[in-house]
Amino acid sequence: MRWVLVEVSADALHGRNPNHKMDDTALFINSVLRSKLYTFGFALAILVELLLAIVERPLSLRSDPPALLSSTATGLIEAGCLLVFSADVILRYRYLTRDQFWRSRWTLAKLGFVLLAAVNTGLYLTMGDSFPRIHRFARPIMVAAHFRNVSKIFGSMLVSIPRVANVTVLLVFHVVFFGVIAHVLFGGIHCTVDEQS
Repeated sequence: MRWVLVEVSADALHGRNPNHKMDDTALFINSVLRSKLYTFGFALAILVELLLAIVERPLSLRSDPPALLSSTATGLIEAGCLLVFSADVILRYRYLTRDQFWRSRWTLAKLGFVLLAAVNTGLYLTMGDSFPRIHRFARPIMVAAHFRNVSKIFGSMLVSIPRVANVTVLLVFHVVFFGVIAHVLFGGIHCTVDEQS
């Protein structure tokens, strides 16, 4: 009972939702997920996954220049990172209630990334460079899904997209409107340097 009280107090202190399972296994998983070693290891796996963009061959350059690492090496490194990400999703599924797991947008984003990357990496390892790695664009999702402050910023950016789009449409309208007006008014006037003096 004391252990449960400590965990609930720690969750409340850090602003986390305390509506998770309270059995011994879930509390142990909670202590693992919140440990500094686990957080450091997961952050290292995310960093390695993001740094693969530097050493792997871009999609637009199939033959030139050669990549720093072979396609098999980058595929195996990515498979190792995916094992860490898969273990994280499994631990969170066991730790949270089923309803809370399926309602959490960031947990579903992690699950979607893991499934997409696993299928894509598996096909890439079997087919070689001929198969594109389409999950590359989603790599930053793991950063946003794991770190609470980054997920708040990323969520705020997603919420602000419609407002920014409205301003962009208004700006485009003004540029096109006044451009058409200028073309109609001044379209037939051709002034050379000699005529100006």
